[in-house]
Amino acid sequence: MTMFLIHYYPLEHYNIFLENVANLLGHDDGKSFLTIYNTLVPFGYSFKYQVMDALDYGNIPQRRSRIFIVAFLDDQMCDRFKFPEKIERTVQLNDILIRSIKHDDSYYFHEDSKDYYKLKQIVKSKAAAATAKELITLFFIKNHQFTDLFFGFNSNM
Repeated sequence: MTMFLIHYYPLEHYNIFLENVANLLGHDDGKSFLTIYNTLVPFGYSFKYQVMDALDYGNIPQRRSRIFIVAFLDDQMCDRFKFPEKIERTVQLNDILIRSIKHDDSYYFHEDSKDYYKLKQIVKSKAAAATAKELITLFFIKNHQFTDLFFGFNSNM
């Protein structure tokens, strides 16, 4: 979609800001990122990019890595541009979860649920951080959305 917009609309903007998934750098062996570069440079743009995680910049307990690309027609403006510095996160996941509210039972895994013991093993294991993707996959399989666990999940993300 990004490339469609670049080709469809004439590039007459002094500055351009693009945001995408962090994997854009490696997607298709780097060809996707190179396509953006090769599209902007002939129009006179200089640009910078940086992969940033919301966890480091927004004081929210959420990992969301994204690539940010800024492009400028003015080389000096590009040289002066600085991406923000990381900030210290003071908010933990437990600070924002409301555990006192009980939701519909369909949002919870129970001992009779197909993946309950597998999920419990993942959460309790010391390798839980390494298997977070597997955890999230199970959440989505169960409810098609993220839900909370109530059997000792450590939410100090």
